[in-house]
Amino acid sequence: MHPSLRPPPQHSLHTCCYQHLRFRAVVDWIAIRISSQRSSNFDTVRSRTGASHVTAVDEGPGRAATSFIVKFQDPTSWADVDQRLAKFTHDHPLSDPPVVHAIEIALDAYSRSGDRNELVEMTARFYKFATCLVSRNCRVFRWTGEVQEIASYPWLTRRLIEDFNVGVGHRDRDDLYQHMYVKDTDTRNGERLQLPVDQRRARTELRIQGQEARPLSEWKARPLTRLAKFFRFRTLKSKLPPYVRAGAEHVDQIGERRERPRAGRGKRLYSKATCADVILNALAYDALRELDHRMRSLVIRR
Repeated sequence: MHPSLRPPPQHSLHTCCYQHLRFRAVVDWIAIRISSQRSSNFDTVRSRTGASHVTAVDEGPGRAATSFIVKFQDPTSWADVDQRLAKFTHDHPLSDPPVVHAIEIALDAYSRSGDRNELVEMTARFYKFATCLVSRNCRVFRWTGEVQEIASYPWLTRRLIEDFNVGVGHRDRDDLYQHMYVKDTDTRNGERLQLPVDQRRARTELRIQGQEARPLSEWKARPLTRLAKFFRFRTLKSKLPPYVRAGAEHVDQIGERRERPRAGRGKRLYSKATCADVILNALAYDALRELDHRMRSLVIRR
């Protein structure tokens, strides 16, 4: 069997130290809606701002428009976003403040040894132990169009090995959408390329759009650590009866915060087989805090 297709090692699913992984949070991309007092066109907006994608919202005769959605990939800071917008708005004053149409925030885990099995295991863990799932619509998919329901945790790890992705919610229609996958390729100039081993990572990302979108000024003013609830996780308790552990390790998702029946009176919010993953939650929060620091810096793209 090819090494990349080996099943990941069956490590214990209770809290581990994660020393074999390095964590980093990024703004994967941001799409901003701008409305100009003067009409312009797609080519002018894209060439000025260097946006990876531009959509004219109110395109009219001659492809002229006053409202555009511009998408920036991997912004280095809010100052970077401002500078790129200013290359268009300095002679096209805006009629309304810029609004974040959509934004994608990602938490990445890199294997220090470049082991893809570790990335598969971490991606499965991102889903299994997530405390906040934004939808009941959970499935795996491949870009070839295949979609399958998630059957179990071992089943999920096998699908991740085969380049399936986890989707939670509807990517285009829902205000919030989550996506977990092993990122070992990237698309550049329309071509999908393999990433160098040291750049491959397990990723869980949150897309915010629609009614959840806010003016750019609000995003710049509020810390990104406010999104930490979407990057919190549980883990299995270290001491469980064997039959409880076997069932908990098999199930595909056990971390979600939701009401569960409790023997006697009342309800519990978490599976009694789990506890907070204090170490992973701290790593995720620190990554978001460091991202917030980078976004508030004066670093701009050159």
